[in-house]
Amino acid sequence: MRAEGREVTYWQVEGASPAVLPLVEEGRRWHGLPYRQWRTATIPDTQFADAPLDADAATHMAKALVETPGWDVLQLDHLPEAGSLHRHLVPALKDLGLAGIQTTGDGNAWVDLSQGWDAYYATRSRRLKKGNNHIRNRLERAFERIEVHRWEGEGDREAMFQRLVRLSAASWKRETGLTFDRPAPQAFLRALFEHFLPRGELVVWWLALDGEPAAAELQLRRGGHVYALRADYDPRFEPYSPGTYLFWRLLQALLEEGLEGRYWMGPGENPYKTRWLQGREILQRYRFYRRSLRGRLLYTLEGRIKPWLKERMKRNDDGEAR
Repeated sequence: MRAEGREVTYWQVEGASPAVLPLVEEGRRWHGLPYRQWRTATIPDTQFADAPLDADAATHMAKALVETPGWDVLQLDHLPEAGSLHRHLVPALKDLGLAGIQTTGDGNAWVDLSQGWDAYYATRSRRLKKGNNHIRNRLERAFERIEVHRWEGEGDREAMFQRLVRLSAASWKRETGLTFDRPAPQAFLRALFEHFLPRGELVVWWLALDGEPAAAELQLRRGGHVYALRADYDPRFEPYSPGTYLFWRLLQALLEEGLEGRYWMGPGENPYKTRWLQGREILQRYRFYRRSLRGRLLYTLEGRIKPWLKERMKRNDDGEAR
């Protein structure tokens, strides 16, 4: 049985294991060709996208997706290789004969938290250590009090909420439309406070310089792992590299805590991550095309003609270079 609502579509299959797969529906265009896309519900701060389903549930879900109208492309993004979507749903969709394109997205950078700070920091470059010492000395010359705080819900929660909003609104990210003073990102932040603070899984690290908030990082913690969701700094303090200093000190504290998991920095090729990371989890992306006229046309354009044109252009460029 399938039931539909304004925001929810769900299926109930007799005897199947329960499973949930949040998808976002959106109208897209490929060089003027309109199409409907369903994709995994991700935001710019998403580190991994997965869903709780086993092989049996994935088989039923794949069949239901194929039989449901309203989409031309199904995009599954930010998939870890060990996740259920990658291990179960992707093979189930392929078994049903859906044409698909697999690519790799950004890597999610990580640091092993179980090794301890001294062992880890000994592996970092001399250039990184010299830069950290320079930042610390510059801060100590400019400010009397340099305080790194770890906040887990104690005291006035609304005051901390507004502190994060102000830092975000002042940061360089304000031009992206993703700062916490905007309605949708602020609703996301509010949901994090409401759902994860009571469970002890939300942590805010923030740096105060002479009592003024200068930088902050928002984290989720679960199963020994720490996920860095968002970091911001006040541009008034930019000459003193407050974000770099805060990252250094919070990572040191996490490594001294004796956790067994990893510190996940999030996807993206930011230069600072390269200096600190120990590895990357490469995230997978799949685009499956519906067996309809529009779906087959899109697959032909994206999966056949576009790669052929790129290869031909590459050969031409190589020929001219020679």
